[in-house]
Amino acid sequence: MINFIICEDDNRFRKNIRSFINNYIDMKKFEARIAVETILYKEVLEYVNENATSKNIYILDIELNDTMNGLQLAKKIREHDIYGYIVFVTNHIQLSLMTYKYKIKALDFIVKQDGDIDKRLHEALDVAVNEIKKCEACCEDNKVFIKSGSSMFCISLNNIICIETSSSVYKLIVHTDNKRIEFYSTIKKIREKLDNNFYQIHRSCIINMRHIKEINREKYGMYVLMDNGEKYPLSKKYMRELIEHVKYCS
Repeated sequence: MINFIICEDDNRFRKNIRSFINNYIDMKKFEARIAVETILYKEVLEYVNENATSKNIYILDIELNDTMNGLQLAKKIREHDIYGYIVFVTNHIQLSLMTYKYKIKALDFIVKQDGDIDKRLHEALDVAVNEIKKCEACCEDNKVFIKSGSSMFCISLNNIICIETSSSVYKLIVHTDNKRIEFYSTIKKIREKLDNNFYQIHRSCIINMRHIKEINREKYGMYVLMDNGEKYPLSKKYMRELIEHVKYCS
């Protein structure tokens, strides 16, 4: 189920968006709904707090007649929903530059006076819906779907060696035998997509136990050596349970 969230304080324009989305769903024939249609940013945040892991597409007016504008709302959304797709609509094209300041990772920025607004919105929704469908197909085949920049990767869980936090906020790095991919997510969120062969050995690192070569339990230098030759720090907090999950230790 794909959820659309609309936050727009112009009643006429909001109704037009609602009608467009309903027609789009009927035409494309996929499972979706308008989960939220509101003028209030608080209602959007209430939804996000409960549904951050759902498949969400947000359509936000930048100039909300509220104490929080659409850019600020999007920044709050990103604190919970890293994967959601955000489309901005506005009367002022110059505000598009502000999306870079807020580091929101928006899918599109549409000006309300644009004569091709329906076409632009249709194209943006096509991108979001097609990526979500690819992700669903990928996950059904014991794989994980990762979007990095403009590239999309469907990676077999068996081929993942380690996933660790990046120096960039809200970013992780996945290591395979021949790739290193940086993407937006958190340790907590990516764990939900992995199988029981993955184990967290540190607050910033998850390993694939299929690829363990050695577990070093020296008091002041604990680490796990993987079959790609890389060593990853092992926290004492996670060590005992890790040993119970593997058939050997160093």
